[in-house]
Amino acid sequence: MEHDELVRALADAETFRGLDSAEAAKTPLTLKRGEQVYLTLAGVGLVDDGRPPKVTDEGVVTVTDRRVVFQGARSREWAFSKLAGYDHLDDTPATLIRVSNRRRSSGVRYDGADAELFRRRLQLAVARAGGTEQALIASLRQLVEQTRPIAVPAVVELPVAAPPVTSPRWRRYGAWPTWARIGSPIVAVLLLIGAFAPESDDAPAEVEVAVQADEDAAPSTTGEVIEPTTTSIATSTTAPPTTTTSAPPTTTTAPPPPPPSPTTTAPPPPPPPPPPTTVAFVAPAPVAPAASGCHPSYDPCVPVASDVDCAGGSGNGPAYASGPIRVTGHDAYDLDRDGDGVACEG
Repeated sequence: MEHDELVRALADAETFRGLDSAEAAKTPLTLKRGEQVYLTLAGVGLVDDGRPPKVTDEGVVTVTDRRVVFQGARSREWAFSKLAGYDHLDDTPATLIRVSNRRRSSGVRYDGADAELFRRRLQLAVARAGGTEQALIASLRQLVEQTRPIAVPAVVELPVAAPPVTSPRWRRYGAWPTWARIGSPIVAVLLLIGAFAPESDDAPAEVEVAVQADEDAAPSTTGEVIEPTTTSIATSTTAPPTTTTSAPPTTTTAPPPPPPSPTTTAPPPPPPPPPPTTVAFVAPAPVAPAASGCHPSYDPCVPVASDVDCAGGSGNGPAYASGPIRVTGHDAYDLDRDGDGVACEG
């Protein structure tokens, strides 16, 4: 069964107690005192145990907390007190039921859309009739947990940052070794400082200025020769102080690492399917015989026993009755096989 089907089956087992009185009144079956109707389906076929099963009649099937009854051109009842087991067919929406008072299995075929509901209500009715309701609930709870879907975490893909666009010149610079990228700016700064610094001498500079008389000047009247005068001017030049500027440290920032690749976690494998659950059927206590010792549904007297078969037939008793016998009520021992109201005719 799928997880959703198991959830619905568990909800039925914990809360469903039968149809309400208005719905139960629509069933064509005459109910016994205290009997609860679990399901009524129309358009159902009565089938034998062939492969595939053959439909021999069409009518209505009713599931109660005591039995399954088919009503069509003829009736067929499967009492839970005589239930030996039942089988749901895989390739056909049908269920075959085995009871101890019949040698061959028979059952019903229903519409595929009603398969889950019929099988769920039949399972619940049989468990309550056999006193195994709590075991059924515990088994369904375990199966619901084992088949619960596992949530798979969503995988989020992070966008990958595009690399920065650089010019060919800067791409060549980036290919230099680290020591060259750090040292080249420092060397350039030092060269600029040396190019603009003024020259200086430790000794003062001496400048000579020659003053020569004008060649056109008039000669002296005294007849003396005037020699040119030389004036020496000592000029002291003070060299300005030399300032050395240190180049600022160059900081190289490494490019950020690429973002991590998204991690995808594969979901764990689903748990193995649980083993099939075997439900034991406990037959209710037999009905106490009437004070007269005769069953009220037959005339003449048919004794009250766990099972009664026609004398001279193939039944295994333990009690036998000789016919013909008129069936006046419910055919509890299935003696009227042809449904004409007279049992054990032959």
